[in-house]
Amino acid sequence: GNKLKTVPPGLLTPTPELKKLNLAENRMTDLPSGLLAGLSSLDTLYLQHNSLQTIPEGFFGDLLLPFVFLHSNPWFCSCEILYFRHWLQNNPNSVYLWKEGEDNKAMTPNVTSVRCANSNKVPVYEFPAKDCPIHGDGDAIYDYDDYRGEDTESNKVRATSTVVTTALITHWGLLYSQSTASIDSQMSSLHPVQ
Repeated sequence: GNKLKTVPPGLLTPTPELKKLNLAENRMTDLPSGLLAGLSSLDTLYLQHNSLQTIPEGFFGDLLLPFVFLHSNPWFCSCEILYFRHWLQNNPNSVYLWKEGEDNKAMTPNVTSVRCANSNKVPVYEFPAKDCPIHGDGDAIYDYDDYRGEDTESNKVRATSTVVTTALITHWGLLYSQSTASIDSQMSSLHPVQ
């Protein structure tokens, strides 16, 4: 509740043992992507009641956050929100709706509290992303599979290759390596996966 519009990217670097970060009830419209870098002890993040429309790609890194409060933001559901949607799908039991006077441990997870402001209030984790590129969810932090082609007789999707992308963030910049390997010989087809 400090009327903050933004915070600098390296703000929390000197506080690696920080356990709770409360940026709720501000006027923030965006977050720096490396804000949480190095905060391995962080267990609670309050971002509710801001003006956030998306979460930058890689924002959560590999943090395991048990308590995250994201509701009451005007999340704009487009292809730009796919990283955030993917994070919500993988962490539904970490997202809560803040209730005044209630201890976090007594609350029930509520991933549906994070809703699109522009798509009939659909929960962000359910945003269909129909017109987005095939690899919209595949950001540099996560591995993903590249499926192409369709077997119309059995209504299965033929797997032609697997793309594994790995990124390491260092003090000197971003190191990036990518490898592609064919899996045709190992697997002839897969059922469609949503």
